[in-house]
Amino acid sequence: MNNHLKKFIIRGIIISLILSIAGFFLFITILKEYFSFSFPVLLLVIFLINVLFHRYLIRSAGGSNRKFPIKFLSATGIKMGLYLILIILFVVFDRENAVPFLFVFMTIYVVFTIFEVVSVLDYLKITRDK
Repeated sequence: MNNHLKKFIIRGIIISLILSIAGFFLFITILKEYFSFSFPVLLLVIFLINVLFHRYLIRSAGGSNRKFPIKFLSATGIKMGLYLILIILFVVFDRENAVPFLFVFMTIYVVFTIFEVVSVLDYLKITRDK
């Protein structure tokens, strides 16, 4: 396994733990009425999807410099499509908890998107400096 991918996974696990702890405390105090059992599942699903797509992106970065932006945008589009399908399925099957689910989803999505973009940029900087 690539050293950068290992770092990404470890950092992702740390971010997931921080989000889990923060979510736990928020859901037992301030946001009691918005608790969603989907939170831990959603956290795991988004983490795994990010690991898979990050693996693809760091492999793609080794190829042509001109093709990487296209691969990055297509991977991002596919990932957003998967997330949209996930959101639609949840809302269709559990309308009562749609708002808490969307709040949790958006929070996790934003955190992991920032994390992934920073990690990809860091990897590109390291590989371009060699």
